[in-house]
Amino acid sequence: MDSVNILLLGIAGLGLVLLLTLFLFLFYSGLLHAVTVGAGPPPIAGFTVAYKFLRGPYKNVSSTFTEAASIVDKRLKAFGVYYDDPREVAADDLRAAVGCILSEGETGADPKVIEAFQRKDYRLFSFPAITSAVCSSFPYTTQLSIILANVKVYPALSNYIEEHKLCTHPFMEIYDGQLINFVIPLAKQDDFYVPDTEGHKSKNEWKSSVENDTSSKLDKETKVTKTDKDKSDVERKED
Repeated sequence: MDSVNILLLGIAGLGLVLLLTLFLFLFYSGLLHAVTVGAGPPPIAGFTVAYKFLRGPYKNVSSTFTEAASIVDKRLKAFGVYYDDPREVAADDLRAAVGCILSEGETGADPKVIEAFQRKDYRLFSFPAITSAVCSSFPYTTQLSIILANVKVYPALSNYIEEHKLCTHPFMEIYDGQLINFVIPLAKQDDFYVPDTEGHKSKNEWKSSVENDTSSKLDKETKVTKTDKDKSDVERKED
């Protein structure tokens, strides 16, 4: 075998290794993860957060995630709440709240941690405990996982909402170790709007094209009401 053939075999072998490495990286990042969506109790109870309110393209929130994670040495869960439909609202008008979860349930937050976030101009807010939400999850093993989650999870959530004729808002992401939890409240939605949003009745709120269906089997104790707007979000109130 001459040197040219050896070189070609080497290049082919290297290409195969690179392709295999790329596939394993994509697989590890969640490429083949089967997305499931359901309704029920969310994976977190009531919780208190330190957040910054952002207005503008959602692609710009990553810098606030990075900043929040660097404020204290203690590992905290990150979260983002997205209040507007990017398909219906101008990019510059999109609203979000991004930051870290300081405490869950009845556990109080560490005063030193609170002080550290407040020094960086983060505000405090408490989200209520709820028993019903549309939920999904996706592995968070690499930065690529976030892109794959956006591509795979949000269409699945929209399909579920359409299929069950729901009206949900706002959309929330919770980063818990190697898992991203997606939660859309089906009750007490108004209580998930931080004061900076000036209330969810704004013209910029998520919209849904689905019809009202008070006979939904998802939650017999919850009444579904349709908003005047049109997209895949849902507004539910507890009886």
